[in-house]
Amino acid sequence: MSHARKSVPYLLPLLLLIVAFYLLLPNSSQPAATSTITALAPVEIVLEGQQELVGVALAEDGTIYFADRMAGTIRSLSPSGQMSTVAAGLNRPAGLALDEPGRLLIAEEQAGRILRLEANQSLTVLATGIKTPRWIAVAPDDSLYVSAHRLSAPDGNDVTPHTGNKLR
Repeated sequence: MSHARKSVPYLLPLLLLIVAFYLLLPNSSQPAATSTITALAPVEIVLEGQQELVGVALAEDGTIYFADRMAGTIRSLSPSGQMSTVAAGLNRPAGLALDEPGRLLIAEEQAGRILRLEANQSLTVLATGIKTPRWIAVAPDDSLYVSAHRLSAPDGNDVTPHTGNKLR
């Protein structure tokens, strides 16, 4: 089984809970006082007080990455429960995915680009000129799939893949 594809079954309820919270919260940064959640499995809240969680990715080692679109941050939660910020100052980060070596990929909505978080915490631009990229996925052959409003820049030019910044 490939590096980034191993499943961690005990985290599935957590990922479903994050999606449920996002769908049940009103369109503001204030939590819904009357929202209730009906779960098919035990639920444990491991993260609260964030602004607008939209993206989530699960690493092979059990680390969970969260994109807070409004705050412009990517945070991680280690299997031991340690929370840390791995990227900040982003322009509405949304979708997250992991490539084959386990590096985090980030769809930055407002900036119209796809980024890769390197081991030294620097960000590498993989593509620009994407109108509102939202969700991303990596195929087993390391092809990157992006959902967006359009795949051309506002000036009509095509998306610009950055030479030498392939997933591999």
